[in-house]
Amino acid sequence: MIDGSFENLELERGKYSEFKASQLKSYDLIATVDGNFAFSEFTLHHDSMFCALKIVEMLIKFDLKLSEIVKKIEPFYYTYEKVACKQSLKGKMMRKFLEEAKDKKSSSIDGVKIWTAKNDWILMIPDQYEDSLNLYIQAQTNKSGKAIYKKYTQKIDRWAEK
Repeated sequence: MIDGSFENLELERGKYSEFKASQLKSYDLIATVDGNFAFSEFTLHHDSMFCALKIVEMLIKFDLKLSEIVKKIEPFYYTYEKVACKQSLKGKMMRKFLEEAKDKKSSSIDGVKIWTAKNDWILMIPDQYEDSLNLYIQAQTNKSGKAIYKKYTQKIDRWAEK
């Protein structure tokens, strides 16, 4: 049974970054959509080996196959592309992406990340060694992901010309 209705399972959503250790210990599993997992019986920090073994233990306990769970996960578009950009234009590209991010959900933690829809985004990180920009794109569908790529590479080309 993988329909989301598990007995004795309570899901909570929200930020966990401001929790104190005593609050985190009240949960058995702490997970993020980014793939970070922590089982509080072991540690409050994510530990990939322990988590992998714990997931295998849960699969065995509930008589599930990983392939069954994977089939239930909706596919999404994700790509990484390098786009040529002269070293002298990288600052301008950062500025243009930041301007583009105004009035949109965005983040400037790892470069400039702009959400174009609830689950669709582009992250631009200037390459520190090569004359290029690193673009990471995630989208619900291939069509929307390719549209984001096309839209932003056209903008990059236009911004580079000016």
